[in-house]
Amino acid sequence: MRQTQDGSLEEFFHLELHIPLLSYVVKLIDKQTGVAEEIVRLFTANRNGGNLITWLGKIDDNSDQTIESFMKSLLESVETSKLAYRLLSMRYTDFNSVYEILRGSDSYYDLLMGGSHWLNYAAYICFNFIEHEAKSFSVVPNVLNLMRKRWIIEETVLKNSLSTKRAMLTATIDIPNFYFEGFSRLDFTEDQVRLLKAALQYADQTILVREALKANRQVSSFANKLGKKTVEDTFKLMLKNEELVQELQAVLLDNEAVQLLKKIMKEVNGVEAFLLRLPKRGAGITPKEFEVMTKLEGLIRDEDTFSVLKTAMKHADSLTMFKDALASEGRLKLVEDMLSSTELDSATILKGILDEENKVQLLKEAVKDDTRLKLFRSALEDKKGVKKFKSALEDKGVRKFRSALKYKKLKGELDAVLKDMNQVFFLRVAVKDQTRANLFRAALEDKEHMEEFLNVLNEQKLANVFRPMLNEKYQLEWLEKAVSTETVGEFTRRMDKRDQWMLIDEIIKYLDSIIEEKVNRKVKP
Repeated sequence: MRQTQDGSLEEFFHLELHIPLLSYVVKLIDKQTGVAEEIVRLFTANRNGGNLITWLGKIDDNSDQTIESFMKSLLESVETSKLAYRLLSMRYTDFNSVYEILRGSDSYYDLLMGGSHWLNYAAYICFNFIEHEAKSFSVVPNVLNLMRKRWIIEETVLKNSLSTKRAMLTATIDIPNFYFEGFSRLDFTEDQVRLLKAALQYADQTILVREALKANRQVSSFANKLGKKTVEDTFKLMLKNEELVQELQAVLLDNEAVQLLKKIMKEVNGVEAFLLRLPKRGAGITPKEFEVMTKLEGLIRDEDTFSVLKTAMKHADSLTMFKDALASEGRLKLVEDMLSSTELDSATILKGILDEENKVQLLKEAVKDDTRLKLFRSALEDKKGVKKFKSALEDKGVRKFRSALKYKKLKGELDAVLKDMNQVFFLRVAVKDQTRANLFRAALEDKEHMEEFLNVLNEQKLANVFRPMLNEKYQLEWLEKAVSTETVGEFTRRMDKRDQWMLIDEIIKYLDSIIEEKVNRKVKP
């Protein structure tokens, strides 16, 4: 399996090697954290062609039964349950089918129980940090419809039960806790909240973010020791120079080189004196010392760089701080790579769409007004939504042959789009909110607007949300606290509970609109 890091996942699935792999994993899964973490690591690792969990979500072959067994096994462990939710969301557009897999009993209170997989699943996919996997528009109506059909109770009784659950969640979220005093989700943008969730999703991701933030703190701490603004600027430029960083790290890994550098730095106070102090070949030094000196001569050529190295060599803690700071850029890039692994190649998918005229015509129809747009969003998430959207495409008022042909062509194009999960994923993000939907509409009308649309999509990708967040003091402090070993568990639980609260709140609002509509129909003359 590790060979797929270099080999292609496409070939791996073409050979149906995922079937024996899943069968083997099902036998391994238990409630031991170590095994669960290894499974998460295996299925979320970024490889040539993506990751296993996304491929399993998209593949359409004869492995349905094996994948279903795998999903059920994932549900047995807290550590792997969110993998199961992701897989369920990608493979099923019918909420009744998902319910059959997740349900524990036929009581409608199942949905409201804190440990209910159904509640956890619905909240998770409604507010999934991976935008293209989220089902923001279909979850609430589907959950409510399922409850009303499975458990025939009056809407007012159902609302009271939901309100009770919402109150319980409010109490849970608002439990006083020193670590969370002053935290408000409202102080974060939606994209920053998604970033928090991504950092908390799996143990490996949390550790990656924690180490990157720690190194980033060391950059600030060491910069404060430098005193002069020009020296600080030089230091920060040094960190951006990957080749220089690698050369410095190589020197600092060599204990003999470090000791020699410390000795010289104590004796000189400027770059000119430093360069004169460096021993020359034949001056009674060993070949090793000459090699070290040659490296140092190439690295330290100006006063500001000299000041940075002199500060680093003053004390043991300064040297440790400097080493961590040198590692910071690499660690930050690892986090960005991890975040990017959950994103789509938007530019490639969009170009492919715009190159197909029939597809462009379909999408123009799909986003031409708010009514169509609402139906299209649901169609991208749910089978019932597909049926309603197709009905809207049909021009029932005109019984002309040309109209029938147009509908048949649009319907066929829609079916083709829905079979391509990469395009479905992209379109979910493209019409996620009004701003993006408007820009997408403009790009469909004229390719000149494509770059503007892609720029907005890129701004909201998590890797591009991460860096700016490091410059926002309040948000950075809470991100650090979220991934701290002392608080990560409690922070994760509270974020999950907050999603459950938001889901219940949305269901109540939706239920209120239905009740109000019924009342209005009754009072009409």
